[in-house]
Amino acid sequence: MIKDKIAVITGGTRGIGLEIVRTFEENGAKVILFGSKKESVEKALETLKKENRDVDGYYPNLSDFEEVEKTMDEIVQKYGKIDILVNNAGISANKKIEETSSKEFEDIMSLNVNTLFNTIKATVPHMKEAGGGVILNTSSMVSLYGQ
Repeated sequence: MIKDKIAVITGGTRGIGLEIVRTFEENGAKVILFGSKKESVEKALETLKKENRDVDGYYPNLSDFEEVEKTMDEIVQKYGKIDILVNNAGISANKKIEETSSKEFEDIMSLNVNTLFNTIKATVPHMKEAGGGVILNTSSMVSLYGQ
């Protein structure tokens, strides 16, 4: 069902995100992974290349809408469209609230909430122009049970 689809996967450099990248690529999608740092993207791409996987990667600041929009535009210029967006990037803090700073909380909310808005807003116009697409937003068990 995803053969020849163009899929962008945030948080795709490790853990569940990297497994999503592998699964999509194994099923015929052209995958573009996003990571938070150049080094983590390069490391993931190197690992995937050793596995004979053809994956591309970017490291936009997902908290910066203009940067996300520019990156999505570049992907569409290079690949012609975006069929699938998987929002998988996220963080949590394993600390008591008394030990969590306001800045740490803001960073968590920014990555877990605001970046979804940014990636979706930057992708939807391209999907509409192409006649449709799929957006998948993942979450951890923390969303149900707290931490």
